[in-house]
Amino acid sequence: MKIIVPLFFAALLATPAFSEDFAPVALNSLSTAPKIVAAPVMDQNGTVIGKVRAVATDQDGRPSAISYVAGNRLMVVAAPAVSYDAQKNLVVADTAKARLGQEVAVN
Repeated sequence: MKIIVPLFFAALLATPAFSEDFAPVALNSLSTAPKIVAAPVMDQNGTVIGKVRAVATDQDGRPSAISYVAGNRLMVVAAPAVSYDAQKNLVVADTAKARLGQEVAVN
């Protein structure tokens, strides 16, 4: 029994992680801005509400905000209110913290 327990934990550590195991990360935790222009933006209920238009960065190149188009409105959300799932190239935004940018022409 003493040998089985360490072997079990060794097997767990050796098991490769699958993409389903990765969770979205806070956008402001990334050291560089990901290439997410045109990535779908979802609200916290899982509804697609728009597409990323731009990623703003700070002086060190870290993401500080995103803008996305929802309908004909440009919305801006600070990076702490945004999560990014790199495996799915998907952005989740806290829409309660979104600020209206301007009206935009949508083609």
